[in-house]
Amino acid sequence: LEQKYEEVYLLRNEEIYTIYDFKKGRGFCPDFILFLKGKKPNEIYYQIFIEPKGNWAYGLNQDFSTGKEGWKEEFLEEITEKYGLSEIIRVENKDYSLVGLPLFNRDNNANFLKQWENIID
Repeated sequence: LEQKYEEVYLLRNEEIYTIYDFKKGRGFCPDFILFLKGKKPNEIYYQIFIEPKGNWAYGLNQDFSTGKEGWKEEFLEEITEKYGLSEIIRVENKDYSLVGLPLFNRDNNANFLKQWENIID
């Protein structure tokens, strides 16, 4: 990441920063927030929400969407659709992109890795 971005910061969010879903206003604190700033002038700033989950968070079909944490994964995907690479947020003459990565699990992370590769490439 440090080869591609001028600034890289990983924040461990200890229940300080809460984000709220668009549909019902349910809040949760993503465990990590990754901040990236590109090296080129006028480069986009990225704010990436990362939420690791253990195997307990899966439903019976090994799919987060069917488990009790499914709404979080759906919300993180909605953040990316609404404010990701296609709809850039302009604030004070700087461009920002908000990205919600799929829930991360060490044993079942193909979807997470696919989305991660889209960001860093």
